[in-house]
Amino acid sequence: MANQKHLTALDRITIENGLKNNDSFKAIAKKLDKDCTTISKEVKKNLSVRKTGAFGRSFNNCLYRYTCKERNSACDNCPVMKSQLCRSCTRCIYECGSYVEEICPRLSKPPYVCNGCPDMKKCTLTKHIYYALEAN
Repeated sequence: MANQKHLTALDRITIENGLKNNDSFKAIAKKLDKDCTTISKEVKKNLSVRKTGAFGRSFNNCLYRYTCKERNSACDNCPVMKSQLCRSCTRCIYECGSYVEEICPRLSKPPYVCNGCPDMKKCTLTKHIYYALEAN
């Protein structure tokens, strides 16, 4: 392994591309001649948290968004709820008493980010993404 102390911008771009290709930390580390824990620490330290929906879907990370039967005063005043379902509402996550955040189980194990996830384009949960330019 190289005795370099810091990751360069090119190293970080290689990490981002490796994550997009679903490469393991070990495979990325081998390309960069670094230790795999260095890659893991880099990704964990510099991931970006984005609360965005998907194409045609609003952000809603409530565990009960598909099965919600809750109707409360927040729903009565909500212009969205009068015509749509809870899964389409963006206010419910802030105003509903039954709200429980759903966290993607893929984020609790390597690679800890959504880069390369096949479901990312349709996911409405909180996303953790590694961007090389932001990390640099």
